[in-house]
Amino acid sequence: MNSTINNLEYAGTQRRLIAFLLDKLILLPFVFGAYALFWQWIGLWTVLIHVGIEWFYTSDLEAGPWQGTFGKRILGLRVCGSQGQYLPIEWVQLRFLCNLVVNLGLVFLIGIFASLMADSGSNPYPFVGGLLLIVGAQILFMTLNDKKQGMHDLLPGAVVVFKIK
Repeated sequence: MNSTINNLEYAGTQRRLIAFLLDKLILLPFVFGAYALFWQWIGLWTVLIHVGIEWFYTSDLEAGPWQGTFGKRILGLRVCGSQGQYLPIEWVQLRFLCNLVVNLGLVFLIGIFASLMADSGSNPYPFVGGLLLIVGAQILFMTLNDKKQGMHDLLPGAVVVFKIK
């Protein structure tokens, strides 16, 4: 469901989730390609390359004239400031970093929980459960505020809109 404030129709969680999944599908060949090229450095380097690909993709497209990644644009979404203005590249990059920090924090908590569960001998599928927890926490946060902002949208003052009326 979308909500409207100040002539901005904020994107609901369903559209944002679908856009997120579309972006992951679009990036999949690039990420797997990077893994294939740098397979001998599996570990921290591949994670850094993965983050670099996503950072370039996100910041370049969201700060550009489209104001959104391909997944967002397919669904008619735009990332903008609280009044509908373009976000400068610095704010888009801050948004990406906030998203990274929030997700890494949740992954850290999941790791602690998974290790506790492993000690008790009942740890089926911690990775899938962890991903669901991360996505679920973001969706819950978005549904609890009027502007449908994710945790990563707050510091840069970004909103994801469906329409600017």
